[in-house]
Amino acid sequence: MVEINTIVPHTLGRVDALDRMHQMVDSLGQRFPQQVHQVRSSWHDNKLNIRFAAYGYLVQWEAVVMEEQISLLGQIPDAARIFKAKIEQTIVSRIESVLSGGSDIQIRKVA
Repeated sequence: MVEINTIVPHTLGRVDALDRMHQMVDSLGQRFPQQVHQVRSSWHDNKLNIRFAAYGYLVQWEAVVMEEQISLLGQIPDAARIFKAKIEQTIVSRIESVLSGGSDIQIRKVA
């Protein structure tokens, strides 16, 4: 397995970032039905573990949502090594979009 380790900074605070990440994960298979299959995720406080098949490759990620950043640690199969940069760029861009409110998910305020 090839490891991808990166940080996505944000200014939302932990609670709002967690809310947006929850919504993104909940809509992942619906938003990308042709590319993403077999989505399995679990949350433990501010830590997400997610697995899914994308273009026939099993992808695993751990995301830790903190006050000012999200730490991402992913694993992709060796066969997908040549796509490592593209996979990382796509996931980081998607998370940045969700955190900035630029996606089509409904941003809800927690009272």
